Amino acid sequence: MNRHAAFRRLFNRLAAALLVLFFAVGIAGCGQKEPSKSSGKEQAVQKTVSQKVDRPDLPETPQSRIQEDLLAGKITEEQAVVLGLKAVFAPEDLPAEYKVKGSVEVKPSINAELQWISDNLDNMAPATRDKLEPFILPPTDPRSFFYPGNNAEDYVSKLSFLTAGAAYAAQEDTRVWDKVVYEVPDSSGKSVTIHYYTLPAASDAEKAAMKQRALQVREAIATAWPKFKELLRVEPDQSFDAYITDLREDASWGLAWWNSQTRRCEMSVHYELDGDKLKSTTAHELFHCFQLYIPHRFSLKAPEKSWLFEATATWAEHFVYPRPNVEHRWLNYFFQSLYWKRVAFNGCHEYSNYPLFFFASDFLNDKDYVRRTLAAAKTKDVATSVMESMPDFADKYAKFAVYNWNKDPFLLYRDPPKFPSTGAYGASVGSWEFKGPDLQYYDELLRPGAMSYWHFTFDQDTKKINKVVFNLMVNISNPYFTCQALLKVGNEWVVEDWTGIKERSFCRERPGENLQEAVVIFANGDFRATLTFPFQVDTTQKCPHVLGGYTRITEKHQGEGMQSEIVYQTQEEIEYDPVQKAYVVKSMTASYSKNESMEGQMVLGMATRTSGSGSLRETYSEGEQPIKILEKPSETILMLQTDTKEKKWVTYTQTATVEYAGTESESWQDGPTGFWPKNIALTKEEIKSDRIKGRRVMQTTSEFGTKGELVIEFEYELK
Repeated sequence: MNRHAAFRRLFNRLAAALLVLFFAVGIAGCGQKEPSKSSGKEQAVQKTVSQKVDRPDLPETPQSRIQEDLLAGKITEEQAVVLGLKAVFAPEDLPAEYKVKGSVEVKPSINAELQWISDNLDNMAPATRDKLEPFILPPTDPRSFFYPGNNAEDYVSKLSFLTAGAAYAAQEDTRVWDKVVYEVPDSSGKSVTIHYYTLPAASDAEKAAMKQRALQVREAIATAWPKFKELLRVEPDQSFDAYITDLREDASWGLAWWNSQTRRCEMSVHYELDGDKLKSTTAHELFHCFQLYIPHRFSLKAPEKSWLFEATATWAEHFVYPRPNVEHRWLNYFFQSLYWKRVAFNGCHEYSNYPLFFFASDFLNDKDYVRRTLAAAKTKDVATSVMESMPDFADKYAKFAVYNWNKDPFLLYRDPPKFPSTGAYGASVGSWEFKGPDLQYYDELLRPGAMSYWHFTFDQDTKKINKVVFNLMVNISNPYFTCQALLKVGNEWVVEDWTGIKERSFCRERPGENLQEAVVIFANGDFRATLTFPFQVDTTQKCPHVLGGYTRITEKHQGEGMQSEIVYQTQEEIEYDPVQKAYVVKSMTASYSKNESMEGQMVLGMATRTSGSGSLRETYSEGEQPIKILEKPSETILMLQTDTKEKKWVTYTQTATVEYAGTESESWQDGPTGFWPKNIALTKEEIKSDRIKGRRVMQTTSEFGTKGELVIEFEYELK
């Protein structure tokens, strides 16, 4: 950093008042795409009084409404299962209160529903069992809902919300099933049998394509298994089956759940998937199988567990296959969901939150965070497990929030070949353009785990907006609350930590304070608490441009018959002049003292004693103010001795004694004298965030050739 650039960071803190904002809201379903680049800033809502701005919470889905009624006791678990299956496979048949306008691009899993059916199958009434058992039968069984060629609508139509339906009739098996086997190394014969099917009339090419899919599934299992075993320190303890079958692509890419009847994992992937999608989906579902041995279970009444299972399983896709980036399909939703509650389940939200674990593994170099969190969740709630499984969680979550801005020049994520530059948008971001003096104020609300982004821009004319004051007014004792700021000052972007700061202001005509843009990021790293607080942005004030401080010069010479000490100190009040790009002196108090003795320097046998002292106080009007600190294109200069109106303010007295001739004295008036430079160039170490401060020690030589030491001390800080 050159001195000019360093000087730009000198005066970062100023007394201030008031700040604020408005907000933009935009919300959409799980599959909504990011707004086009031409859409610009999000629509703003100006508030004229301090109040909460109502940013919508998570978008409702059939799954969220079913979950809400179940947890409220309005429906039974059996009813929730039936509704959940209909929501995925036949949403048009849902009762009106569970229908939601709009559609999602990828439907949620039904692992919890299948788990419940398996757990309760033996206790069901025969009619209920006939309705629900087909959903957990092996896809090779013609009675299975997932048997290829079965009419899904016929099965779903028999799911009655309150009454029993007719039993299913077995259909004729017209498929030819085949298999490939993955033998788990060093496992005493443990294996995964991968079942796939072809039609009897299928061509050789079609048969080869289906087998190739089975081989891809086997390859994915072979690749993922040792990685998951090493990471989680557990593995399935017996052989199990995996099926490539018709999962109705619009409904599900894969399934994995605990079969209470066979005491093992059941796993299926959709038969139309191929290549990277098929292998990533296989890794995702296999990770669920490993989760079951931690042990965990999907549960209708534990949606937060489903959030954890799906978020980590989606991360596992990246963990096994880091380059295809199939998991990126969730990022558009993620970047608009940052303002919402972090741990929540609605059929989309849970998958899209994998970046938390991606950030931990790839940017904090902490892959074990996934294991620790899953292990902790056996005995603790998920929110606590997420927070307590990472040391210094608040600080790291704050950094995660900065990463999630994800807009140039803060494209901090790396996920080759390319990480999308989507960035926070929609409900996550509020924007405001300050065109002149203005005051905006706002009551912020941060749900558990939420991040809020406020993007401000300021008119470039520093006459219109002379000063910008952020008054955070935050009085939050919660240690998980943080505030970061991304600031464009001049042409440079910097990051500042504003956690715990009440005020931050910028005098835009000062070097290093011409604020052009600001992105203020509030992050609630407490996944258990909602936080509320006010903050303001004020552009109505003017800057005083005043600094106070001193310069002290101490010069000493000793040797060859000479001893000398000079102390020269000035105490100034200085202000910034944007025309000269310099700090000029408003008022100054100065003092000077000198004591010098010489023997034999000028004439052999002659001794002289010289003393000097004086003090001065001056004030300067506009136009006569001497420069104290000058900003030049490549450096910043501190003037050690400025011009004064009173030129001769020091009284000197000299006494000369000549051997055999006697003593004579004389006095006179002059300015301060000494062997120091008129100015020095400041170094970046001497320019602090709120002051300039330094101490220089250098060698000097008197007019008589005597070597001496020169000490220069200075400090100027904001008033």
